Amino acid sequence: MSWLRVLLPLAAAIRREVNERVDNVDAAFAQLEQELQVQAQLQAGHVLRDRFVLEEYMGSTPGYEPARDRDGEGLADMPPPPSGYTPPGARAHTPGPGIPAEQFPDSGKLHSYSHVSHLGKGSFGDTWKAYDRHLRKYVAIKIFYMRHSSVGRNAFFLTPAIVRKLGEKVAGNVKEAVEECVAVKHLVTSRTAASYPGSHNMCQCFQEHVSDAQPSEPIFLVLELCGKSLSQRLRERPNWAWRKQLRTSCHPRPTHCSGRHPRDG
Repeated sequence: MSWLRVLLPLAAAIRREVNERVDNVDAAFAQLEQELQVQAQLQAGHVLRDRFVLEEYMGSTPGYEPARDRDGEGLADMPPPPSGYTPPGARAHTPGPGIPAEQFPDSGKLHSYSHVSHLGKGSFGDTWKAYDRHLRKYVAIKIFYMRHSSVGRNAFFLTPAIVRKLGEKVAGNVKEAVEECVAVKHLVTSRTAASYPGSHNMCQCFQEHVSDAQPSEPIFLVLELCGKSLSQRLRERPNWAWRKQLRTSCHPRPTHCSGRHPRDG
């Protein structure tokens, strides 16, 4: 009986401590989930604002019609090239304000990449998988582009000359993307990167080819070719544990600790 008198209060105390720790963990996850929702709402607001400004600017040109997105993909359908169009890979001069964004522009610095395949389009970047002969591995090449049907094409790749013509808004977006690329490259390769939890999960930015691009050469970033995105994983496994989702969402933490906030979630 004396042992029971000792063990029963001890078991109750251990149970209370375990319950308190579980409650603390649940509260921490709830707070983190709330912060992520707020951050996602702010990010969505920035995207909607930028799209509104871009649509307003592009809509001032006669003949412009905004491209519609596919359901669940966030990508835009591109019509086939116009009749008589010569692909950039043929190295023929393409008249007009820019190179049409239907095929990989096999010219300039992009000519050094091989085994090219298309990955997808966003609102401002067209991404391709390609083999980098200098790095000796596959990379993701993000080429800046813009939709503009009033010039006879649905979209065209951006060049330094075109960016200057489009004004401060587009130039600011390009500059921000380049600064983010350089910051991520420095963060991942710095000696303090190991001190940030999840830094190995960050997508590396190898090179930016904006500052060294020729006036008529497409501007692009060379990024690490990573695996599936969180949205792809959730589409394949809708019942993925929410705790794993939150842990995956915590991977941008190193950038937040360094005082920077990524634009793409």
